[in-house]
Amino acid sequence: MADGFMTFSAYLASEKFGIPVMTLWTILRPMPWFDKASATIIHTFEALERDVLSAMSSMASKPVHVVGPFQLLIDRIPENENQLKHIGYNLWKKKKRYEVFSVWLDSQIPESVLHITLRSVAFFTSQQLIEFGMEIDNSKYPLLWIIRPDLVNGDSGILPSVFNEETKGRAFIIARCLQEEVLDHPSE
Repeated sequence: MADGFMTFSAYLASEKFGIPVMTLWTILRPMPWFDKASATIIHTFEALERDVLSAMSSMASKPVHVVGPFQLLIDRIPENENQLKHIGYNLWKKKKRYEVFSVWLDSQIPESVLHITLRSVAFFTSQQLIEFGMEIDNSKYPLLWIIRPDLVNGDSGILPSVFNEETKGRAFIIARCLQEEVLDHPSE
């Protein structure tokens, strides 16, 4: 099994050694080794992305399988059967400064929080960040928004004071969090 982003491993196994390859993709994206693999595994679940998966399956000459979300699979491992379960899928050490969002989440109504995380492949201009923030504000939901320091190309990710005034007490903005804990939280 090869990580879909590690195309050299798929190449070595398939082309150089003739070993059947299954590629694992943790996100949906164009896949250079899509047809070379014996099968493709995607970290998602069918109910979430049925149309995309259907289109991918119709384009592929080999099977496309879905597994996930991984966190639900990890949670099914009994504590006494796996010594690595405590890691979860986050390899970073838990730091006290990231735990402040948990206190805020604890104060929210169950299933009420809008959680936005734009992973490392997304970048905004300052104007796009402001427009995105104002549209999010229109939802009027409690908001946990992870704005990483490099989200805005060539600038800092600073929202206007009107956004801060409109969302005061309703929004919690932080640079990083333990996503596993957020997704497992009842307010999420």
